[in-house]
Amino acid sequence: MKNAYLILSDLHFAWKKEVRLDYTREIMYIFEQLDRIASCNESEGYTNILIILGDFFDRGFSDSNDAMTALTFTRTFLNRFKNVYAVVGNHELTYYKNNPFWFLISEIQDEELCKQNSLKQPKGLEANIKVVDRLIDGNVVFSFNHFGSRLKLPLLDKPINIGLFHQNIASKEIVGIYGKYLDIDNCSELVGYDYLFLGHIHSNEYYGKYQLDSGGIAYYLASLGRPNVLEVDDRYLERNIPVIKINSGELFCIEDNKFNLLSRSESVFEDIVQLNKKTREEVKKRQNIFSSEIYGTSLYNLAETNAKLAGVDGFLNFFQKSPDDILNEYNLFLNEDI
Repeated sequence: MKNAYLILSDLHFAWKKEVRLDYTREIMYIFEQLDRIASCNESEGYTNILIILGDFFDRGFSDSNDAMTALTFTRTFLNRFKNVYAVVGNHELTYYKNNPFWFLISEIQDEELCKQNSLKQPKGLEANIKVVDRLIDGNVVFSFNHFGSRLKLPLLDKPINIGLFHQNIASKEIVGIYGKYLDIDNCSELVGYDYLFLGHIHSNEYYGKYQLDSGGIAYYLASLGRPNVLEVDDRYLERNIPVIKINSGELFCIEDNKFNLLSRSESVFEDIVQLNKKTREEVKKRQNIFSSEIYGTSLYNLAETNAKLAGVDGFLNFFQKSPDDILNEYNLFLNEDI
């Protein structure tokens, strides 16, 4: 048997996103890459198996038509793979309501994951996606480390241990900022993993392949979907869908399949982004004005100062308040009795 395992990092499937030209197009572009890679594998005699690293859908769908369309499309596409496995991400657990993910799985085969109080039950009649604890192919074992679950120790009786993670695991730099993250170079549970494929962390700066102090090789895959417009950065367009190829139960190779995401000009309404940015800056400026001390010698002087600093809107806003609120602000800002 020749099996090819495609590793798909955070897709964040959605039809629309704010200030995006066509978020659906961005997502369909990823499916096109998957199809292209799978076709190449098939031409070499490999059977394709897909592994999702969590956050397959960005969240649940509020519109029933959108939800059914997403469910129908993904179910049809996933059928091109012999099997599909998934690491459960934080978006599957946090945004569980109306999330098509739960309609694509029929059971959970991971005891540790089932212990979570926040776990939402599968709703699918068919196992389009399988949620398991481990997957063994000859002398290679895949360990699925779902979000919020305890890390699984590698099976040392297997020559090749591959860890699949949607967890708070990061480099020392990120750990220094977010204390709740585990330092990938100083985490004893990770010792023994030969290869680690990490989703969850969207940071473009940490995308890439790293040799760890423990001897393993870590793949930070970043996010294929970019739900936040700040992630759409022309400096960080490269992404990777690695393929683990196993021939007759033996690890043959791990291939990189790199490509560029759509550019910012192809993805974002830049004029709206800049307008929103300007609006936020104005709001923040006004908030700072009204939260700072403004001194004067009379109520008229206080209003005059507001008008100069915050414009006509600020002046009118001040006098739209109740008499008691105006009096309180007067006393607060001037520190004197009326």
